[in-house]
Amino acid sequence: MKRFLVFLAAVLFVLPVFGKQIVIYHTSDTHGFFYPEEDLDTGRQWGGFAALKALVNKEKQPYLLLDGGDWSSGTAEVKNTKGRAAITMMNAVGYNAAAIGNHDNEFGNDNLLKNLKLFNFPVLNANIVDSRTSSLLSGTKPFEIFDVNGAKVAVIGLGIKDEYNNDHFKFKSYITALKETLPLVQKHNPDLIVLLIHDSCCDTRTPGRINNKVLAQKFPEINIILGGHYHKEYSEVIGKTLLVESGSRIKKVSKITVELDDKTASSVLIPLYIDETGEDAAVKKVADSARVPGLDDVIHGYADAYLSRFPTDDKCSDSPLDNWVADTVSKYTPEADVAMGNALVTRMSIPKGKITQRTMTEAFPFDIELMYVEVDGRWLKDFIRAGIKDGRSLFTYHGLTAGYNVKNKKIKDLEVYIKGKKVENWKKYIIATNEHIASGKTEGWMFKKIGAEKKRLVPAPGVREILIKEIQESGPLYPKEVCRLKQLN
Repeated sequence: MKRFLVFLAAVLFVLPVFGKQIVIYHTSDTHGFFYPEEDLDTGRQWGGFAALKALVNKEKQPYLLLDGGDWSSGTAEVKNTKGRAAITMMNAVGYNAAAIGNHDNEFGNDNLLKNLKLFNFPVLNANIVDSRTSSLLSGTKPFEIFDVNGAKVAVIGLGIKDEYNNDHFKFKSYITALKETLPLVQKHNPDLIVLLIHDSCCDTRTPGRINNKVLAQKFPEINIILGGHYHKEYSEVIGKTLLVESGSRIKKVSKITVELDDKTASSVLIPLYIDETGEDAAVKKVADSARVPGLDDVIHGYADAYLSRFPTDDKCSDSPLDNWVADTVSKYTPEADVAMGNALVTRMSIPKGKITQRTMTEAFPFDIELMYVEVDGRWLKDFIRAGIKDGRSLFTYHGLTAGYNVKNKKIKDLEVYIKGKKVENWKKYIIATNEHIASGKTEGWMFKKIGAEKKRLVPAPGVREILIKEIQESGPLYPKEVCRLKQLN
């Protein structure tokens, strides 16, 4: 069985010589994706908790199975149960520990506290405090010490600062939390220290954030940092710390092998192809029982080609699917000069063929309203420039085109046009976008600079609802042209 997709990284640790081996499996950002799907590149079925369980069942070495958070939010199964279906699944699989992701709190503080009581394994959290008790969230602990094949493995949990429904939760900084927790961990004389964190090495959406690379440099006593949040597949060694991220939606799982005799560790990313892993019957039964009736029914519409959520031209930073989103938003926002789509809210591409309610729920999982925002041309140029990251724009536009050069990884010589006319710095323009971005959250942080008096809700349905309506009323869905945002050099 060709299980090992990529050799990612290896690192030397200072560990006692046991002549033994231990394994850590890691997932993150599963987002309620309980079932296998078709891999559009290969045509094979892959993913799901039953495949994950079947894989770890075959492991011959003692292992830990850890999850980095965002087990909730993303599919109807978790939305309809406010996250509880995901906990049932993870209990069935037999995880050893999990961290808390930002979307796990999407249904409110008290709902999360109720959910934390349902886990059969430790939920690790060293930095999220309930202001009503001035203590870490009830049902969590900052770390756990596991005995794995005679080695003491300490696992610490950290959650990213959450922008959802935080009426009562406060977040200690990562630095503060680790300075408090590591001395407590070290009293146990662990042979291995693992940080399980719902954050990434490489999230550049908000300037000045402390990321996992910085933590590896500041806390070299941590041997392994298992990250998430950014849905990235990644592994790198910083100093003597191995950093790993495992993507999202249980399509792949990271396997970290620590050789205790020669003090080395290596990481591989394993695709969960059903024809290789099989599916655990008991876990599959639990997953099938959670299916929402009718969600796999076809809506009145189809895609006549594959619509990618990623750019399809090396010189263009916009995508066919998100351009369609922006075009559809424009139909419901007649007062806007520019309609804008948020690429990171779109969670999956749309395959060719019939479109189901599940497709639309999983591609556009958030019930977000639309908002008008008044900005000036100078702000708009700065926003477009800041939104282009590594050849991809975090936002796509209807009514707006732009050309730019890239010099030393920076956007230069930006020229922006609205409806064919060059944008003027001090002229006022109306943007239509989703409320999440307009309120300044995550990658929309620049909107925080704009006063509330310049923002108002659009009297129209939410984004997913208008997209479904567009499919139903306007015939086949087809890819929209790209290069509205084009690199010229």
